[in-house]
Formats: sequence, C-alpha cells, structure tokens
Amino acid sequence: MAGSNTETRSAGQALTDKELMKVAETLGREWEQAALHLGLKTKDLDDIKAEHRTVAMQKQNMLVLWKRRRPPGEATAQDLLEGLKDMEDLPVETRQLLRASMIPDNQSEPMFHAKQMVAVILLV
Repeated sequence: MAGSNTETRSAGQALTDKELMKVAETLGREWEQAALHLGLKTKDLDDIKAEHRTVAMQKQNMLVLWKRRRPPGEATAQDLLEGLKDMEDLPVETRQLLRASMIPDNQSEPMFHAKQMVAVILLV
C-alpha cells in the first residue's frame, strides 16, 4: 500500500524531491561547485538563478535537474555521493545525510536519523 507505515525505502531507490530538499538544505555557498561536480553546466546555473530568486530554491532545483538528467535508477543517494566525492568543500552534514540514506531502514526515514546524528556530533 502506498503511503503506509510498513512501506520501506530501499537503499537503491531514486531520491525523492523531499529528500533532495533535505540535501539542498545542508548545502551552503558551495552549492554551485557541487552542481559542476554533478555535471551541470554554467548555463544551467544561470538558468536556475534567473528562474528562482531564493538560494534555497536554486539549490533544490539544481538537485532536481541533476536527478532529471540521470538515467533511470541512477539518481540514488549513492549516485549523488559518488558525483560529489571529489568535492573537498562538501559539508560533513551532506555526506552524513547521503550515507545514512543508503542504509535500508524499515522502521523510519533514514535521512531524519542522519540529521539527528549530525546534531549530536556537533553538540559534543
């Protein structure tokens, strides 16, 4: 049943727009650099900036564009992390969020746990 509490998220599933939004929230000024690492072009960034006034929406739409251009089945958290692996400035929270979403968890939403884990690490 779609939307039921027993539905599980496979580690190999494509990231949802909601999950991409959570990833976008972890990115800071380096989001444009991330876009280039993911294969987007400067023209893509210019178009995104022209269409969306807020940086939050720009980051979200950059990730949605990346997902849209990926072959079917290749827009997973693992694929996104792989595309960003050489990016030195990638925030720790972004890495943690993507790594946590690669672990199947039928009890709850994996990305939520990653945020909690990062918050605890930052408090220590």
